Amino acid sequence: MLDDLGLSHPNDVLLAGFDEPMASWAAETVRNVIRAPLLVVWPDATEVGRQAVEVVLSAINATDPKTREHLIRPLLGWQQNDLN
Repeated sequence: MLDDLGLSHPNDVLLAGFDEPMASWAAETVRNVIRAPLLVVWPDATEVGRQAVEVVLSAINATDPKTREHLIRPLLGWQQNDLN
């Protein structure tokens, strides 16, 4: 992996994850690469749910027949791990 190329995270390559990769099915692979806290983008589940309910209610009530875009700003932060 990065070690084979003489690179390390975060000194040479900054890695980022999506939606808590340390707890995912690929956790072992992530743990083999990540040597420091991981920069992670999380979907804002509360806002996703709120907007989904709004879309469903609009469809049921036929108040908004047009297709709309929904922008949900993700959360950004550092996911800690026990690898250090």
